[in-house]
Amino acid sequence: MEPHYNNFLWDLSDETSLTEVTFMWGSSAKVILPECVKKLGFNNEFYGSVDISRVKHFELISTGQFGMDNLITRVLNTYNPDTIIDRFNVDGRNLKTIDFTFLEPLNLKCKTFSVSFNEGAKAQSQTTKGIESIEGLTSIQLDTLPYLTDISSLKTLNNLTSLKIVNCNIRDISTLLPVYDENNILISGMPKLTSVSMYNNNISDISVLQY
Repeated sequence: MEPHYNNFLWDLSDETSLTEVTFMWGSSAKVILPECVKKLGFNNEFYGSVDISRVKHFELISTGQFGMDNLITRVLNTYNPDTIIDRFNVDGRNLKTIDFTFLEPLNLKCKTFSVSFNEGAKAQSQTTKGIESIEGLTSIQLDTLPYLTDISSLKTLNNLTSLKIVNCNIRDISTLLPVYDENNILISGMPKLTSVSMYNNNISDISVLQY
């Protein structure tokens, strides 16, 4: 379904068969989504607002600069903290950079967080700061952020089982190493990792992986 009407309230809360919604047009409608939506996407400019407070479990996809702007200003402000996002995917084909700190005040619960840029975008992002604020993360995928060097903020995500950071500029992966205090209580690190992929970076020391 592609909402494209202007200047009115579009209440879809009773549409029990609606599972996927993609916003593609310059609409100024206010849209209320039903609980049954499982996939929500933005790939162009949208001037309205979307109420996702009823949605309980879904995949969120944002494409390009307009998609990200809409996501931050017109969608996530209605996020219900009881909601679980299966996968939060950002396709940065038209983004020059992304500041992950926009995630910090949202109190998101999400299983997989994925960001990918195309090679020509040359995304300027240098740090992952902000991603660590997502509760419940078990998987992170970051692809083609050639200026990304600092992943230290991820050290508190001790439930991660899968980490993929490829085509970036990572040198230090000590963040992955579990650190315990004198009482053998985990302070930081990723002791549950079962899958790590970090090709096309600048990593010279992989000794932390032996742990």
